[in-house]
Amino acid sequence: MIGVFDSGLGGLSVLKELQNKLPDYSYLYLGDSLNAPYGNLGAKTIYKLTKTALDFMFSKGAVLVLVACNSVSVETVRKLQEDCYNSKHSNKKILGIIIPTVENISQKCTKNSAIALIGTKQTIHSNKYKFEILKRRKDMVVYPHATPRLAGLIEKGDEGVVYANIRKELSYFKKMDYQYFLLACTHYSFYYDFFKKELPNNIKLFNSSFFVAEKTAEYLKKHSYLPIKKNKSTTIYTTGDLDKFKNRATALLENTNKREIKYLKTSIFTNNCF
Repeated sequence: MIGVFDSGLGGLSVLKELQNKLPDYSYLYLGDSLNAPYGNLGAKTIYKLTKTALDFMFSKGAVLVLVACNSVSVETVRKLQEDCYNSKHSNKKILGIIIPTVENISQKCTKNSAIALIGTKQTIHSNKYKFEILKRRKDMVVYPHATPRLAGLIEKGDEGVVYANIRKELSYFKKMDYQYFLLACTHYSFYYDFFKKELPNNIKLFNSSFFVAEKTAEYLKKHSYLPIKKNKSTTIYTTGDLDKFKNRATALLENTNKREIKYLKTSIFTNNCF
């Protein structure tokens, strides 16, 4: 099956796009709401949490795992891929989300254009997006901005507070000249329509979750040998409060393709001290 891991609810936006793009596959999701958000954690802690999560997902039958957390993709995906290759999971695959997003951006943006982007503190301070975009497109200008509270507010689900915070963060770009805008956190993808409404009409808004689903479909065509089940099942695990997670996830996944979803709680971090 295909696994999707995130530090909470945000990766469900990737799961939603994957199910729309690749409806025949079975999916396993793990949201670490107990330790969310990862954007304010250190690199060593993020690595330990993610490695434990991936071991759990592989043990449950995941063959390919998408790390749908930008903070993890920024800090540890490369090391996790190397560790996986040199372990008992050498036949499994781990993919991040930054490179697929950047590859799409570099293809879609016009010459000498500018892009604004927002993400967690960890993602923005790493300069990973800016570095990868400019490596492919030296003609572009990149305006990154950290939004340290937004992912946590989306986890809590108070719509009024989320909307107010989005408006506040967008005011940072008010006097800047740019043509494109990237939501560099999977949590933010659930508010794509609100961002689009708040941004100027001439701005093209990019949804990283959609890009990741497109690139995953391409990856699976190139790696058709991977033994991934296609029974259309979906199992979602959380490390936090199961009822709260299920209620919030059900609301966020509204209008996705209709399939039965099994919600479960896991205590994989109970005995780990980070």
